[in-house]
Amino acid sequence: MKSSLSSKSQTAAESFAHKGIAYGIPSARVDGNDVIAAYNATHDAVERARRGADEGTILAESQNLARELSNQPGNALPPAELAKRAQRTAKEVGLRVRVLGVPELKRLKMGAILAVGQGSANPPRLVVLEHRPRRSGKKVAAQPFCIVGKGITFDSGGISIKPSAGMDEMKHDMSGAATVVGALRACALLDLPIPVIGVIGAAENMPSGTAYRPGDIVTAMSGKQIEVLNTDAEGRVVLADALHFARTVEIADGPEKNVLRTVAVKIPGSQRKRGVVFGAGTDDDTVDLIGKLVSGWCVAGQDRP
Repeated sequence: MKSSLSSKSQTAAESFAHKGIAYGIPSARVDGNDVIAAYNATHDAVERARRGADEGTILAESQNLARELSNQPGNALPPAELAKRAQRTAKEVGLRVRVLGVPELKRLKMGAILAVGQGSANPPRLVVLEHRPRRSGKKVAAQPFCIVGKGITFDSGGISIKPSAGMDEMKHDMSGAATVVGALRACALLDLPIPVIGVIGAAENMPSGTAYRPGDIVTAMSGKQIEVLNTDAEGRVVLADALHFARTVEIADGPEKNVLRTVAVKIPGSQRKRGVVFGAGTDDDTVDLIGKLVSGWCVAGQDRP
């Protein structure tokens, strides 16, 4: 406990004590340690409130970013622009970022996401965002937590085209990706003590002479083959490659070289929670925080197949 107060602090403490506002101190006399205790309790409460306000601001701004991205029309936010917005956010808050274009997707044999995107003039992208804790001298979890988001920047349904009513809302079919960007922004600014990696599979699902068709068989990055019965089931097709990438590819560089295998995976996809798989070695409180953060940010999206 502090043994002395500056004149301004003394005056403030005496004022609090006189008025009986001691922030949790049952009684406060204007003498010696009781005044100091009142001041210290008030100072701690103010610091806690300030920290809480700062954290609340970060969360609110990050959520607003996710909503802003989700509300962008399809012509303003095709896959390449979504990737640029993710890169801009990463630069602002100190995230690592990697964007894979069509040549890299072909090299990695990501036939699923390439199939979904082949009907559009806007080619697909795979975006990887990475938060690495900066805390020095504090325990940092080694096991990464991975968030994989669906990023269909506009979903017409493809050849299995959707009804025209409500199709304008399909700009929201990248809400999972928007959630990943907002969540990783918050993770960086809050400096969560756990590595967090966000993977976004971004594509536009359009009908055209080059679009994939019902009855097509495509080969995903995992080597598994997918028979396409309905081209409007594009989300699970894109996520097949994004999830396999997250599980098997070395994302982090440096001495650790983490390979994502048994990780906690949360897949935000529009209004529906598409699946949760928790891996060993993650801190329960931090995992719960990220899980709630992501669940609360699955902003308005489709509820049709």
